Amino acid sequence: MMMNNNISQFANIFKDGSSHIFNCRDLSHKIEMKIKNNNESTKDKAFLFKNMSLNRAVYIKIPFSNKNKAAYRRPVTGRFETKLYLPFEDELSRGGQTINFSDSQFYTVVSGLRASADQFSADDVASDQKRLKIIEKMPSLDPFLLKEKFRQEGIEVDEDYFSVTKDVWLEIRKFVMGKFRPMILFAYPDQEPSREQITNLTDMLWDARENPEIEKMMAALGVSKPKIPEVLYAWKGIIYYEYIFHQYTEKSNKMIVWLEQIPDQLVFVTPMFKARRDMIQQYISESIGSIMPILHESKTAYDELFLLKQNAQPFVSFLSDCQRHFFNLSSTLGQVIIILQIWQDFCLRGNPYKASLSQIGAFFDTIEQNIM
Repeated sequence: MMMNNNISQFANIFKDGSSHIFNCRDLSHKIEMKIKNNNESTKDKAFLFKNMSLNRAVYIKIPFSNKNKAAYRRPVTGRFETKLYLPFEDELSRGGQTINFSDSQFYTVVSGLRASADQFSADDVASDQKRLKIIEKMPSLDPFLLKEKFRQEGIEVDEDYFSVTKDVWLEIRKFVMGKFRPMILFAYPDQEPSREQITNLTDMLWDARENPEIEKMMAALGVSKPKIPEVLYAWKGIIYYEYIFHQYTEKSNKMIVWLEQIPDQLVFVTPMFKARRDMIQQYISESIGSIMPILHESKTAYDELFLLKQNAQPFVSFLSDCQRHFFNLSSTLGQVIIILQIWQDFCLRGNPYKASLSQIGAFFDTIEQNIM
C-alpha cells in the first residue's frame, strides 16, 4: 500500500462520477441507507463485493506514464493503470491508502482486507476476484459500459451502482438497437422477418445470448462462436462512443476557444506559459482528431453493408479488429474526458474568462499532473 497525494486529488475532482472513477464507497453507502430506511436486512443484498472493505473503496483508472509502467512486475497493457483507493475520511482529498492493480502482490494484499471479523468462503473470494479482474480489464469505468459488462457476465448488483437514469439508459439502448435492426434484416435476405422475430433477435444481440440464428449471422461476418460476446460488447461500446462523441467535441471546442484567447485575457504571458497552453490545446485537438477516423470507418463500413447493401468486406474487416478499436477509442476519449472534467471543475470555481495568471497556471498544473 502507499499514500499518494495525486491520487487523492484525482479522486476528489471526479468524486461525483466519471468514466475513470468508480466511487464504490459512496454508492455502497447509498445502498446501505436505502436498506436501512426500508427496514431490510443487508444479508444476501446485491452489493458489488462480498468483502465490505472492497465496497468501501474508490476504483480509479489514471493515465499510465511509461516510467511508472516499467516499475511493475506484472504485465500492463493500455494507457491507464487501475488503482484501489481507500480514503481515510469522508473527504476524498484528505488522503488514503492506494493499492495498484498492476502490483504483483495485489490479490494477496486485497485478500487481507477485512471490514470486520467476518470469514469469507473460497467462493466469496473467487467472486470478488472475478469482479476486480473485470474492473482491471475494462478500458473505462463509464457507468453504461460497466453496467453492460457486469450484466453480460451474469453479475447481479444493485442498480444504484450505475449512475445512468432510466431515461438515459433507454435513449442509449434505442440508439444501439437502431444499429442492430438492419443486421437482422441482413440475416434474412430471402424473406423479411416478422416484427416479433426482429424484436427477439435484436434483444438477443443486445444480451449477446446464445442463439443459432445469431451465431449464423455472426459467422457470416467472420466472428466465431467463442468470440461473439466480446465482439458484440466491443462493437456496442463503439456505437455508444459514437452516441456520446458530439457532447465532448462541443465541450472541447469551448475549451479550445478559451485557450486561444488567454494572451488577450492576461495581456502579457511568457513564452513558456504560452508553450504550456499550446501543448494542452494540441493534445486535445490531436486526440479528437485520432478518434474521428475510427468512428468514420465504423459508420462507413456499416452503411456500405447494411444500408447500401454493397460490399461486406469493410465491415467484416472492421469487426475483426473491433476490440482494438474499442480500447483505442476508450483510452483516447477517456483522456479527453479527464481534461474536460478538470476544465468543468475549473469553471465551477469562477468565470474562466476572468481567471488570473496564477489560477490558470494552477489549472495547467492539474492537467499536466494527471495527463501529460
